[in-house]
Amino acid sequence: MDLMKLLNQTPNCFVFLPIRWKDLFNRQLQIRRTLRCLAAALQHASPLIGEWHTHIHINCIPQADSCFAHAMLEEFCSQHPLCPSYSHASDIGKIHSINRGLHIARDHKAHIFICVDNDIKFSVHAIRRLIEAFLKHRGSGITCAKMPALSANSSKFQRNHSYFFEVMFELGIGPVRPTGSLYAIDPTAIPQFPANCNEGDYLDSLKLQQSGLVIRSELSSDMETEISRRVRLWESSCAIRYVRFNDDEEFMTRLLDGASRKHAILRSKRFLDSKDTYFAILRGMKSIVLSSSTTNRRPKP
Repeated sequence: MDLMKLLNQTPNCFVFLPIRWKDLFNRQLQIRRTLRCLAAALQHASPLIGEWHTHIHINCIPQADSCFAHAMLEEFCSQHPLCPSYSHASDIGKIHSINRGLHIARDHKAHIFICVDNDIKFSVHAIRRLIEAFLKHRGSGITCAKMPALSANSSKFQRNHSYFFEVMFELGIGPVRPTGSLYAIDPTAIPQFPANCNEGDYLDSLKLQQSGLVIRSELSSDMETEISRRVRLWESSCAIRYVRFNDDEEFMTRLLDGASRKHAILRSKRFLDSKDTYFAILRGMKSIVLSSSTTNRRPKP
């Protein structure tokens, strides 16, 4: 059956790109690449879409830079083939941006809200497959999985750390968690995200259908930065009382011990080295979290 017959009308899509102010400078080339890839992906998906609107929102802008931000965004957006609209604010945090974007999407009478992070790599077919899955399942939303991306410039730490996730995903060990870096939701069914949450955590708690799509982005370049990132993710999970199974060292140890009896690759030196890195990150995160929970009475990881 033609997927478009599942709806009385072709859906209007609102594509939202949240960008931190500092990333507009530090990641401008990556942002331009993402927008080019998005333009091609939307063209590929055009038979499924009634109308689409692309919007960039810049957050975390210091008040003193607001005029400069407006001028820079106007120049940046006018030069791009997508001709996106834009907004900016001093709000801190991605969730503030997403909730603002959902409000704008409803003003545009959009049927589908698609969030696209500025640092991801995805195929030209990704948006079409996301919309097809959304129309097929007709639920509140559709999610993707995310895996590490490597390049010629990737650090030794990134290569070592990434291998752990690649093997776990390839062997199907543990549940596949949705990512907040690319997803499609009904902006009326999910009017907003809880404050300070991680989108992937919240989408997982809603048990949304997974699309089968896998996108990629780079992991942190060194262990210290990765531990800090994992602490921030843990704090976001606590905001909605979401438990990440892969933050539990005891659980992960039992999971891998059981799987290693079936899969020889889990006993290889390369994987064991990568596993040691992964658990060192968990222990570093746990040390910071336990120190914080002593003061703030937060739940232990």
